[in-house]
Amino acid sequence: EKQVTKVTVDIQMRLDGVVLVVTDDGPGFRDLKDAYTLYAWTYKRTDPQTRGRFNLGEKEIMALAKYGSIVTTSGSVYFTADGRKEQPSNRLRHGTSVTVNMDWTKKEMDEVTEKLRRLIPPAGKAYTVNGFLVPQRKTLNEIEATLETVLLASDGLMRPTRRKTTINMYGILPDETPMLFEMGIPVQELDKQEVPWHLDVQQKIPLAPNHDSVRPAYLQDVLAEVLNATAGDLDQEQASGTWVKEAIGDERVSKEAVKQVFDIQYEGKALV
Repeated sequence: EKQVTKVTVDIQMRLDGVVLVVTDDGPGFRDLKDAYTLYAWTYKRTDPQTRGRFNLGEKEIMALAKYGSIVTTSGSVYFTADGRKEQPSNRLRHGTSVTVNMDWTKKEMDEVTEKLRRLIPPAGKAYTVNGFLVPQRKTLNEIEATLETVLLASDGLMRPTRRKTTINMYGILPDETPMLFEMGIPVQELDKQEVPWHLDVQQKIPLAPNHDSVRPAYLQDVLAEVLNATAGDLDQEQASGTWVKEAIGDERVSKEAVKQVFDIQYEGKALV
């Protein structure tokens, strides 16, 4: 939500399980039914720069929770072993608060907490996890690229299309694995490709059903655009990385980028 300026996450081990609470200061749920209706229509399907597309997020974790609640500007919904209970009169003036009780171990809770801290908050948004303000990332490069995205078509179905967007490049901290992100949300590890940065696409990307990967062809397009923008700045080790070999096979890689890579790899002795 563009109106959101603050998101707070609190995750703690209690006597009856792990309690996860996520709150924000946005406009809240426009319709209280959105809190429990799977695959309901959402305006987010028409906006490539807004996260979310199938109205699933909070429903997926609520389905795994022992119990939980959603309190928002249009009312409240409580989920227990006895079923769902709505209280439209119990509402917030602004924002939303989602609470779930999870049957997690201490190790699982710590793993979730660490993953939550790996999100990259957008500029101007304050995002905290257990009181820790997740810092903004310094953008090393902003690459303009035309990439595939998925939007609501006139026939009411989500269909692939292509539009111009930006790929943000971030440095990798010593304890991190390079990742492909969708607007700050980690999607897929890039360690097998030996990519030396995080790559963050600033629009919806075509995800697999479990939301943890993209098609190899899409990833190759992203890597090709990154190579076009960085080929001249690579060192010899970087120019020999798997991601460069994959990117060179993409039709969108420029002849100049290919020549720069081979010049670096073979110290200017390559014949291109």
